Amino acid sequence: LYERMGRDEQDESVRNKAWTVLSTLFARPENTPDELMRSWAERFKADPEKRLSVLEAARDKYIALANTDPRAGKAIAPVQQTIGDMHVALKQWGQAVAAYRAALSYWDAQPNPPRDVTAQLSVQLLNALLRAATYPEAVQFAASRIAKNDQLRGDMGYKIRDEVERLRQAGDLKAALHLIDETSRMEPPLTGQAADQIESLRRQIQQTPPAPPATGAK
Repeated sequence: LYERMGRDEQDESVRNKAWTVLSTLFARPENTPDELMRSWAERFKADPEKRLSVLEAARDKYIALANTDPRAGKAIAPVQQTIGDMHVALKQWGQAVAAYRAALSYWDAQPNPPRDVTAQLSVQLLNALLRAATYPEAVQFAASRIAKNDQLRGDMGYKIRDEVERLRQAGDLKAALHLIDETSRMEPPLTGQAADQIESLRRQIQQTPPAPPATGAK
């Protein structure tokens, strides 16, 4: 089936059907989650949509095994994080938020979570929240992570600044100002260079002349 999905198969409908059938096999009991991750997830590394199907099948299998296999329980969070990455690649921001949040919740519940992993997940989740345009939730999340680990202040601030700049460049000035306003109400307050740059962007946006009204076709 995998070979029939390749470029040697000229008929697109055959390639699509081969994938439809192959993807149903991932849930079969003989395909262990380790095998799915080791083999199939790697085969589809360049195809986020297909890789997502493999990852979700592996995650479900790890969850089913978690009560009896501690190793399976530990594997869920990294898989969830990679699922989030695939949703980001597909610009599916809401699904990315859910996946990253599940992974971060697992690590937060551990007695000594790896700080580098939780820091990376915090930035990834904030980015997904920002791209989903859920600004109040994004800012509240950033504040909660800073309160938990002040070393994240810079990473959180610069991520918000980057999103304000992206919105400004895209011409979505209303959304950019909305995000800036929400950030200005953050508790604890955002301080440092990122905060100064965000306020500088506010002044630039406020000084931007309004776009001329669109003219209708005659």
